[in-house]
Amino acid sequence: MEWVYDDGGRSGYYRAESVGDCVCRAVAIATGKDYKEVYDDINELAKSERTGKRKRGTSSARDGVYKDTIRKLMAGYGWEWVPTMQVGQGCRVHMRADELPSGPLVVSLSKHCTAVLDGVCHDTYDPSRGGGRCVYGYFRPPHPKPKPAPTMGHIEFVEALGAVREDFEAGLMSEREFGQQCERLAHERSGRPYRKERR
Repeated sequence: MEWVYDDGGRSGYYRAESVGDCVCRAVAIATGKDYKEVYDDINELAKSERTGKRKRGTSSARDGVYKDTIRKLMAGYGWEWVPTMQVGQGCRVHMRADELPSGPLVVSLSKHCTAVLDGVCHDTYDPSRGGGRCVYGYFRPPHPKPKPAPTMGHIEFVEALGAVREDFEAGLMSEREFGQQCERLAHERSGRPYRKERR
């Protein structure tokens, strides 16, 4: 996999380089959001985290983010999680361009997150291990919703209905066909799909 150096915009705000900000960096790169915006969003979510015997600290945009907080962050941005490795299944997807989908991705690796844009890794170092590193899953932007079918304007509807009526009055269609055509036009005007009645 091709790799290019990219700090996600960190150098525009901070001078430190040896930091554990891989989540903030990857998210900023993949989403196109400002580094500081993502940084602040992570730290804001960290305020609601609970600590315990197994979890002593909380997430930090600078030093590391827990998985649950990463998922909350990405869900808030409207991105969806796609797991690629299940318990007992072994590694099926690696850091290879031909094994990951196109588009912007926030890829989850062992103790690391990185951004992959159309098969190119954007990070401060190459985390692919020659294409052999296992991918646990990735976040991707939501698929665009299909556009609703265009509805028929009032004038167009009146003209089409008049043409159907003329054909009916001229004896070019039966009363049943006339009713079906009127129903079809009504559905097209409202944007609802028309299903022809079967008999």
